[in-house]
Order: sequence, then structure tokens, then C-alpha cells
Amino acid sequence: NFSLEMEKRLAPIYQESYPLRFKRVHMVDNGPLVATFISLCKLFLSKKLQERIIACSSESLITQHGFNAALLPPLLGGTFPGSMEEWLRDALARRAESVRCVQIP
Repeated sequence: NFSLEMEKRLAPIYQESYPLRFKRVHMVDNGPLVATFISLCKLFLSKKLQERIIACSSESLITQHGFNAALLPPLLGGTFPGSMEEWLRDALARRAESVRCVQIP
């Protein structure tokens, strides 16, 4: 069961204690029920975290949020020629390469 009291208690856990830090989270092609749920949950988050959660359509990922269509799978309105598995492998390889390029003094 979901309640406002539970959300108030859990919000500090994923705001301050969660080990990952996200720049942005795009929630793509949500239904009206999910969009309402996201809006309710955002009420209990810090302003900074509220700004990092973005609910949008797959079309606006490219036009408004600056995603490269060639790097997105067709499911998200992109033109990546392979399957979702190939897309994921490619994305993970690009990420690994970017991390490998970081020089630690």
C-alpha cells in the first residue's frame, strides 16, 4: 500500500542516502496515471531532485531535451539501426570508453 505518510518517511532515503547521483531521469511516454503519481511524489522531494525528474514524450526527447536521434532506439523515436540489445551494448561501450578516458591525478 502507498500512503503519503510512507512517502514522507521514504523520501529522505532516496534523496540523501542513495549511493548513485543522477544528473537527470527522463520518464518517457508515461500514461496519465503514472504522470499523476510522479507529480505527487515530486511534492516530497527537494527542489534540486524535482528538477532532475523529467516526464516527457519520446518526440520531445529529441526536439526539447537534446538527445541525438541516431543514438536512440526506434522505440524512443530514434534511428538507431539495431535491436534494443545492440543499442544497450553500444551505450555501455560508449560509457566504458568515456570512463576509461578520465585521468585521475
